[in-house]
Amino acid sequence: MITINEALNIIKDNMPAPGIEAVATNLSLGYVTAEGVLAPEPSPRFDNSGMDGFAVRWDDVLMVAGGGTVTLKVIGESRAGVPFSGVIDSGEAIRISTGAVVPPDADTVVPIEDIDIFDDKIIIKSVAKKYKHIRFRAEEINIGDILIAKNTIINPANIALLASMGIEDVSAYKKPDVGILVTGTELTASGPDIGDGRIRDSNGIMLESAVRVSGGNITYSGIVDDDPDGLRCKIIEAMNRSQIILLSGGVSVGPHDHVKQVSADLGFRQLFWKVRQKPGKPLYVARFEDRILFGLPGNPVSALNCYAFYIHPVICDLLGREFSWHCVDGQIHEGFQNNGDRSVFVRSRIKKSGLNKDYSVEPLQNQDSYMLTSISEANGFFIIGPGEHFDKEDKVRTYFYPWEQ
Repeated sequence: MITINEALNIIKDNMPAPGIEAVATNLSLGYVTAEGVLAPEPSPRFDNSGMDGFAVRWDDVLMVAGGGTVTLKVIGESRAGVPFSGVIDSGEAIRISTGAVVPPDADTVVPIEDIDIFDDKIIIKSVAKKYKHIRFRAEEINIGDILIAKNTIINPANIALLASMGIEDVSAYKKPDVGILVTGTELTASGPDIGDGRIRDSNGIMLESAVRVSGGNITYSGIVDDDPDGLRCKIIEAMNRSQIILLSGGVSVGPHDHVKQVSADLGFRQLFWKVRQKPGKPLYVARFEDRILFGLPGNPVSALNCYAFYIHPVICDLLGREFSWHCVDGQIHEGFQNNGDRSVFVRSRIKKSGLNKDYSVEPLQNQDSYMLTSISEANGFFIIGPGEHFDKEDKVRTYFYPWEQ
């Protein structure tokens, strides 16, 4: 039996390779870039006005800077999307809108509030300096500049930048394909009427929901009896569609626990079985080519806690994020002692409290691994090692469940 840290290190050393795919820009929110995105064109694409006003030649308005005024003739307009096509000669100006093309003959934009307008003439009362209020071509971005760096989580601002450059898709880490199998002859789909001795399956829908929260792509899901031949067929189906395979149940030492043997027959190499932890001792992990299989305990609390601690960071890593959890240090609400020989995942309520908004950690009363309420009411957990003791108000490293982030 190995420790929690040994289990984590083995998983990290046997991570499948991440997949990479082209994702449409409008669907790329939350994806992580697999390579840097380069600018295919400059920004701005052309010299344009930063103000509503008039485009003029600096030589014509230079005297205004010394305190005088200048009268110019208005000969046309440059609107956003409709550039001025003529020539601006000395003594002339054109009306211009914010974002409109600044003609090559003009080198300054005077805001409308600094101008008096009389029919086709304007009197310029104030100017700042040459080139004022002009946004020059490539002033922000030049062709070949890095728009978005590799390993960036794409957000709405990134999407706007990509769209402004005409980039229709981006190379990103693929959502890992996950297959889920729940084992147990006693299991049946949820419903109001089930036969005697039957149990409604909650692990399947629970794990599907958890995978979606983590960002994985569910490609296969099903229930299978405790039968080696049926299990073999179902695992093969999951293998054909999935990079990560999650099984719930069938990993202990009973006569109807077939997951380890069947997966070995299919070529999976056992990485470890049994971890010195509670709940989740019989956790089984195996590898075949670029697929990794997690055999979770059938107990719902054990399965979900193992998912949060071991599988969620795997999915994060394959998505291009770090192999990590959302953790905080909080003050424990009451003393806690572990008198056993296994590390314990203590389900807790984590909340901010006090003027400094420090985190407090309150262990829940019901810690039995068969009680779904003990995890439904928790938003995280801390780990206490064998023989370890925490006093009230000690700082403990606490892990939020992925769905509580």
